[in-house]
Amino acid sequence: MNVIINAKKADISEEAKDLAKEKVEGLSRLFPGAERAEIRFQKERNPRITNNKVCEVTLLGHGLVLRTSAAASDPESSIEGAVHKLQHRLEKLKGHLVARNHPRKREHKPV
Repeated sequence: MNVIINAKKADISEEAKDLAKEKVEGLSRLFPGAERAEIRFQKERNPRITNNKVCEVTLLGHGLVLRTSAAASDPESSIEGAVHKLQHRLEKLKGHLVARNHPRKREHKPV
C-alpha cells in the first residue's frame, strides 16, 4: 500500500508520521485491496478550539473511497482517533459485503 503523508499549517514530528504510517498499514488486513492511503495533518486556526490538531485519513482501492477525520489536542491522539474510526468503518463495510454475497436463508411458507 502506498502511504502519502501531508501536513498543512502544522509541524508534525517524524515519530508521529511513523506512527501514522504504521497504524494505517495495519488496516490492510481488513481491506486487502487498498491501493493508496493519504494522511493529512492540519491545525485549526481558531484559538477557541482546544482540539486543534486534525488528522484526516483517506483510503482508496477497488473503486471505494473511505475518509475519516479526528481532532485532538496532540497529533498522536488524532491519529489514534482517525484510525479507530476507519477501522470501525472497514468492519462495517466488510459486514455489508459479506451479507450481500451470503443472503439469509428464509423459509417460504406455502399459501
